[in-house]
Amino acid sequence: MNKKVVVSVVIIVSILTLGYLGFVFFIKASVDEDFRQANRLIDEGMALADTALKQYGSNLSNPWREKFAPILADTNKAELSAGYVIANAKIMDVVNYIDETLLLLNADERQKNTELVNQLMIVDGKAAELKIRIFDALFLIEFFEFWNEEDKEILKKTIPLSLEYGQGTEKEKPSWETYHFDSVPLIVAKTLLNKFRNDALSTRDVVLELIYTKATTAPINQ
Repeated sequence: MNKKVVVSVVIIVSILTLGYLGFVFFIKASVDEDFRQANRLIDEGMALADTALKQYGSNLSNPWREKFAPILADTNKAELSAGYVIANAKIMDVVNYIDETLLLLNADERQKNTELVNQLMIVDGKAAELKIRIFDALFLIEFFEFWNEEDKEILKKTIPLSLEYGQGTEKEKPSWETYHFDSVPLIVAKTLLNKFRNDALSTRDVVLELIYTKATTAPINQ
């Protein structure tokens, strides 16, 4: 791949990532106390982008890497290439975090099931962290500038990963963490985590397929 193309994509990815993460924090800080962590979010987001860029052109996204190779090589589609890198990296961040959490749940059989789940997911904050990572991924994807209204409708209807839960208003419901993981048996916690994992991977497929379609059939800005 032409080195100038790689450099241009890397620069665009870095700029987009900083801009999106800055915007994420601004909205979060205005809406939800749980997300008032700007410095940490920006640092982690840039570290994630850096990791993704180091993998660029090698194993960034099996099986999507080969499919996106011609798009990554086209300087006229650099914005869509950046969207591909960011969307894949953020979704895989969710998947990897779930995998790590599942390993921890399997690591200690000495505690009672519900005690282990409560300690890890509620007290140690694993559920809250998972919620933040899912929110970050969905928020960044939603605000890609190349989406048109039709794209947004498709995403709204087809993305399975979601933070919606329960019935009633937010004030009437327990927190997302409590609703899913407070005092539940180990098998239930594992089942929920695997569901979120599968939903995340399916979401990645939906998003990357839509980006690919835009890159191969339409101009970047419609």
